[in-house]
Amino acid sequence: MSHFEYVSVAIALVCALAVGRLLAGFPPALAASRRYWLHVAWLVALLFVCVTLWWGLWGVRQISWTPFRFFWVLSMPGLLFVQAAVLLGDEPARVESFRVHYFDHRIPFFSLLLASAVVLGFNPWVFGFVPWLAPAPFHPVAAVLGGLSVAGLAFKSPAVHAILVAIVLLASAASLVVAPPITPAA
Repeated sequence: MSHFEYVSVAIALVCALAVGRLLAGFPPALAASRRYWLHVAWLVALLFVCVTLWWGLWGVRQISWTPFRFFWVLSMPGLLFVQAAVLLGDEPARVESFRVHYFDHRIPFFSLLLASAVVLGFNPWVFGFVPWLAPAPFHPVAAVLGGLSVAGLAFKSPAVHAILVAIVLLASAASLVVAPPITPAA
């Protein structure tokens, strides 16, 4: 078994935990009396992000794995799992209104999204795609994700949050179609 195969199993397990948490949360989140479309849209967005994360893992198959890189790559699916837990709460079936729940938990949710932007921003350096402190193609994506996170933290307007989730959904869907393969720098 190669290092990549070993690492990819761990990442797949953590992604599966996040996906399982999200899928288990759909029935209560879709209950007509408690449903909030923005909350459901974020659940779908996180599912898309889990899929794109797992798909993008192939891009790091050739790097030299270290314990630090292993923990670093596990941080992203770990953050997604915690975001799912924040969006759904401990017992989603007991949430009376997902609209109230969503806005009550937007600060931890978007703080975790901001942490994801930081991880994404450092990925090219941590994985050796570019020399330390050199600009990388991921930095604009991380900057946009960071900006979306700050907007989610700063604004409580449903219209703003609708725009944020739409951007994340579109970007995730587009990345599955147009994401170029990534290989480490020589």
